[in-house]
Amino acid sequence: MYILIHVTSQTQANGLLKLLSSRGIYASVRKTPFFISRTGCGYCIKIAPGELERAMEAIKKSGMPYKAVYEVEGTRAGRLGL
Repeated sequence: MYILIHVTSQTQANGLLKLLSSRGIYASVRKTPFFISRTGCGYCIKIAPGELERAMEAIKKSGMPYKAVYEVEGTRAGRLGL
């Protein structure tokens, strides 16, 4: 299981990656998977579930935009209300 934070652009994804990395949170950028966005648009930041609370605290404090947060297991994604 892992967490994906969905954003609209590669620029936003790289900004979030830099922010999270500066907080000691391991993250990676990937294209939004088909099972989240059927159009294939957007990018996601992948993090471990144990880092979700710290990551969201940093993101909200920074004011950086994001579309949605998903908990992913296999090819199933559940949208979290964050």
